[in-house]
Amino acid sequence: MWGKLLLVLLLGLSVLGFAATSKPSEAELRQAIRDKGNELNARGVISPLELIDDPQYVERFSYHNHFLSSEIKFRRADGEVITVATGSLGSVSVRERWEGAR
Repeated sequence: MWGKLLLVLLLGLSVLGFAATSKPSEAELRQAIRDKGNELNARGVISPLELIDDPQYVERFSYHNHFLSSEIKFRRADGEVITVATGSLGSVSVRERWEGAR
């Protein structure tokens, strides 16, 4: 009885451990933002995503590492914080539009 319970707990912990280690890193999220910005520029859409590499805005981007996910946020000039990219379990989502970036 106790052996089965321990086995179930260990399997659950290994799944959580795998999920925690397979979330995107800061570099992967930043690259996803660059890729989405390039994709939008190719379509002729002006996007604030290109600010990720602008030295003037480097202090406004911050990486946040959570247990099962990670994200990059942007702090606007008025202090409002916008989530630009989120990632979990190998998937990344980049927000295309966000107002008041500059």
